[in-house]
Amino acid sequence: PDDDAGIRLLLRQTPMPGPIRLTYLREPSFLQALSVEGRFHQTLIGIDSSTNQVFGVGCRSIKTAFINGQPASLGYISTVRIAPPYQGHNYLARGYQLLRKLHDDGRTKLYLGAIVEGNERARLRLTSGRGGLPTVHDFGRYHCLAISLKQRVKDAPVCLTIRSARAEDVPG
Repeated sequence: PDDDAGIRLLLRQTPMPGPIRLTYLREPSFLQALSVEGRFHQTLIGIDSSTNQVFGVGCRSIKTAFINGQPASLGYISTVRIAPPYQGHNYLARGYQLLRKLHDDGRTKLYLGAIVEGNERARLRLTSGRGGLPTVHDFGRYHCLAISLKQRVKDAPVCLTIRSARAEDVPG
């Protein structure tokens, strides 16, 4: 919890490159936002000892999913970010070495992860198998929709309102 603000700052400062730059924000709480990724979470962070600033983050989450028709534990590796001044060092490999040790708890045998299309640097690095990185298999594309709430909808009906959800919007 003490590093929550630093993690959120890092996420704001490290959008994913590609034809559409995406920034996955976890506001107002990074740790609470992890609940959608599973029932168990471990977050790794890199902290610059000279500035006490968070420069890297990565998450391991576990949830129950159906694998070959049977409920089983499934791991999800997400939110892998390293601030630009720290890229090109061995921090990514060191993070994955720590993840490998955490994996020894036996909570799952399989992990999923996603790389946004167009983020070629991440794809090439994470699928290279070099520097102690795990073996990654490309299982193809996953399509999802994104809606920009900052852009105005042209010619939208006057009766249409777009706003952030509020607590009272959730059915009792």
